[in-house]
Amino acid sequence: MTYRNRSKSIKLMLQHLHGFLQKQLIQYQMFVIEPPPDTEFNRGLLKNIGFVESGKFGDFQCVVFQDIDLLPENDRNLYHCPTVPRHLVVGIDATRYK
Repeated sequence: MTYRNRSKSIKLMLQHLHGFLQKQLIQYQMFVIEPPPDTEFNRGLLKNIGFVESGKFGDFQCVVFQDIDLLPENDRNLYHCPTVPRHLVVGIDATRYK
């Protein structure tokens, strides 16, 4: 997860995502990547750094990148790694969310 100065959002996401993944009986680790202060936010660069740094904690066979402002809502949206990459967000309600 990439993150910058959004403590309320990150707390909500972590609480929600932990429960969501536990229901799916998934063994997981989460890494939150935040850029240093006074640097430009570069989402792609942060994800690359997160991928490299997380590799220091284990040999992960599956990596999922999660935005903190997209909460998974459907339990049928399984967090696993099929043989081809895919985007887990199947829809966004642009009128209800703030």
